[in-house]
Amino acid sequence: MTFELMKSLQSDAYRILQNSYYLEKLSHAYLFEGFTGCGKDEMALYMAMQLVCKNANKPCLECKDCKRVLSNQHMNVVIIKPTTEIIKKEQIDDLIREFSMTSLEGGNQVYIIYEAEKMNASASNALLKFLEEPTPNRYAFLVTSNKERILSTIISRTQVIHFKPVSTKALVEAL
Repeated sequence: MTFELMKSLQSDAYRILQNSYYLEKLSHAYLFEGFTGCGKDEMALYMAMQLVCKNANKPCLECKDCKRVLSNQHMNVVIIKPTTEIIKKEQIDDLIREFSMTSLEGGNQVYIIYEAEKMNASASNALLKFLEEPTPNRYAFLVTSNKERILSTIISRTQVIHFKPVSTKALVEAL
C-alpha cells in the first residue's frame, strides 16, 4: 500500500496523528490496531519518517533520512518484528540498550514494534517498564492485529488509534 493510498483510506487516523504532530502534542507511545492490510504498518513508517526527516515538508520521502527509514538503516529508528512466532525479551533489551546510549544522529528516536501481540510475557514486562519512563523526543509505535493479546498495562500507557477495515471495493477503486 502506498502512503497516499494509506492516507486516503485511513483519513481519520491520519488526521489525528497529523494534528497531534503539528500541535506538538504527540504522545510518547501509540498502539495502532486493526486488521491486516489496513495501512497501520505503513502509518508507523510514515510517522517515523516524519519524526526524523529534516526537510521543511515532512516527510519528504526523498531525503537520505526518509530513504534510510524505509530501508531500515536509520540509526534513530529501530524496527522490531517477531523472530519465528514471538518477540523475545532479548529484542526489547536490545532496544532499551540502543536507546540508552546517546544518539549519533541527534534528534528524535523512534521504535516500531510490528505484531506487538506476539511479545512473550518477559518482553511485554520489559517494554512496560520502558514505556513507564517516557523520554523527550522518543516515540513508540506498537502495531497489532489483536489488541486483546497485549497487556492492559501497556495499552493504558499508549494512545490507541483504531484503523478501519479496508473494503475490497475501496482497494480496487484506489488501484
